[in-house]
Amino acid sequence: MSTVDIASPTAVTASRTSAGLDMNAAPGYRPSVSGRLGVVAFGSRGGCAADCGEAASRVGATAPHRHATRATCTNPLAIRTSGRLSLVKSLPRPTLAVLLAAGEGKRFHGPVHKLMAEVDTGSATSPEPIVAASLRSMLAADIGDCVVITGAADISQVIDNVGTGRVVTVNNPDWSSGMRSSVMLAIAHARSRGAGQIVVGLADQPFVTADAWRLVAEADAHIAVATYDGRRGNPVKLSSDVWDEFEHSGGDPDAGARSLVEQHLETVAFVPCPGSDRDIDTREDLDPWKH
Repeated sequence: MSTVDIASPTAVTASRTSAGLDMNAAPGYRPSVSGRLGVVAFGSRGGCAADCGEAASRVGATAPHRHATRATCTNPLAIRTSGRLSLVKSLPRPTLAVLLAAGEGKRFHGPVHKLMAEVDTGSATSPEPIVAASLRSMLAADIGDCVVITGAADISQVIDNVGTGRVVTVNNPDWSSGMRSSVMLAIAHARSRGAGQIVVGLADQPFVTADAWRLVAEADAHIAVATYDGRRGNPVKLSSDVWDEFEHSGGDPDAGARSLVEQHLETVAFVPCPGSDRDIDTREDLDPWKH
């Protein structure tokens, strides 16, 4: 029997043949937002522990494998290991962290786009561009792959310097239509990556903490919203269960997910978070936070 750490995609791939499992059923695995899943015990061959011949061949199978030894097994996958039943936990679909940075920032009158204006958040890297501070928090949260939706401003240098190869950029050519179009792009990208949820923050909110990203990502709800002293803010989590509804619903094109949240208030998880989602819209907003 070999023991494989599921958090390592390479190790899982290497064990595919010896385990007798079709690992292609779970591509693109990343650790769950609540931590590493632990280990999986693989036997020399897959199948029912009661020798009925029924294969347990897919990680993440939804139909229970019910022929455990003299008992009913309700777990999704059962592997025989030297006559003992070993239970394998289904792999979760990954989280995609999304930073919206496509807007024009037309209320900010200055020599540079507002996202490139320097802010002092009190961190060791301050002062730095607003978008850099926001991006650092998303990356530090380590909840999944990271995407920045770009548009009106060229922030590629900051992404290269701060992201160090860990960030995918998706350009929104329709950025002038409002924030909703950026969320739509984020959902489309998440689908292409097999993600199960997106957690969305705004690039002009440099005081949102990594803890806020984590807490929202880990909330047990299809929709989760960060709150600060009881006031709703960002980031916001949308699970794949509500993506179709978001795409087909109307609402203010510049409101992001606000309309969807209002329609599901009874089931939304409001998550108290440290920090602040204070945004920088004008030069006056920035003045108290200049170096």
